Amino acid sequence: MRDHASIFEQQRPRLLRLAHHMLGSAGDAEDVVQDAFLRWHQTDTADVRTPAAWLVTVVTRLSIDRLRAAQTERKAYHGSWLPEPWVYGAASTPAPDAGAERDGALDYAALVLLERLAPDERAAFLLREIFSVDYGPIAEALAKKEDAVRQLVHRARARLAEDRQRRRTSAAEKAELLERLRAASAAQDAHAIAALFAPSATMTADGGGKQFAARDVLLGAARIAQVLVGIAKKATGDVDYELIDIGGEPALVGWRGDAPFSVSWIDAGDDGIQRLYRLLNPDKLGRIQRRPSPP
Repeated sequence: MRDHASIFEQQRPRLLRLAHHMLGSAGDAEDVVQDAFLRWHQTDTADVRTPAAWLVTVVTRLSIDRLRAAQTERKAYHGSWLPEPWVYGAASTPAPDAGAERDGALDYAALVLLERLAPDERAAFLLREIFSVDYGPIAEALAKKEDAVRQLVHRARARLAEDRQRRRTSAAEKAELLERLRAASAAQDAHAIAALFAPSATMTADGGGKQFAARDVLLGAARIAQVLVGIAKKATGDVDYELIDIGGEPALVGWRGDAPFSVSWIDAGDDGIQRLYRLLNPDKLGRIQRRPSPP
């Protein structure tokens, strides 16, 4: 008889990443994976031919159910809703060269874009495009025919095509842009800030009603620069900014003491920063830890 616990623990990191990418919530992802563990523990493993596929199916179905409920709740969310970052595993590390490919890795901008997809589309896209699952097992997980799953993946690709067609910016390039943004903001130089952004750039902030943040998405480099200068003026001497790696890509974290106050990610192309995401909701920042100072 196979060891339930050891089999599950071997799969846990992948299951957590799948649930997190489905839900955009660390707490919800952990609940889903724990529920899957309970179901696995109650199952006769002699009847399970491929444990990994069985567990992926269970986590996918549980995530779809939870996502449908969460989408209703998010309609009543205070302002813009942004996903929590992927911070499982090792503590945060320096960013510039930390963007190596990882199993099932997505950058933060991609996590945001997944919100455009319906739950079934999101599951099919993630399983096929990110976790490289064959169409047959995906069809079983979604209780659909393979042709229907292919259509789901095709539709998801089309809905995300605008972003996916652009040149991907490397982690090093993102780190350099964030460093320049930090310096220009510290100098309260609106012209230097605006020069870093594409003319039609957007900025989305999530305060969750617990920290001040613009309720609407800001549009345009000049407007974003104006707002960032205002933020810098209010935070002078109060917030310490640090560039670190979160989930495999660089992020700019604002610290108040050892507590994270804000985290910013960017999506960029040849014309500069195209999207700026600022996460300020303290409920979504609790897993981010400050690196210890060197002795």
